[in-house]
Amino acid sequence: VHEDWKSVTLQQLLTDTAGAPANFPRKILAQHPAPGPKCTEARREAVLDGLAENPASPPGEEYVYSNVGYTIAAAMAEQATRARPVRAPIGLLSIENLL
Repeated sequence: VHEDWKSVTLQQLLTDTAGAPANFPRKILAQHPAPGPKCTEARREAVLDGLAENPASPPGEEYVYSNVGYTIAAAMAEQATRARPVRAPIGLLSIENLL
């Protein structure tokens, strides 16, 4: 992981201010691994490759909509929960369930 990524927060990833590029390189986007473990591993490799490089902009300084940032956040959730990919519904049918 490049040193400049180490201070990036989950909030920055989810609010498009982490400095992540908008999208992955074409060679990554051209891959279509099968759903399941192969897809999870390909996503993890793409995230680690991206984190090895400098952020596209200084973290916290610029808003750039970033599919990469959301993918990094998903990989963090998978790692933190040591679970299958985070895709299951969470059961929220309406805003009232949050109150």
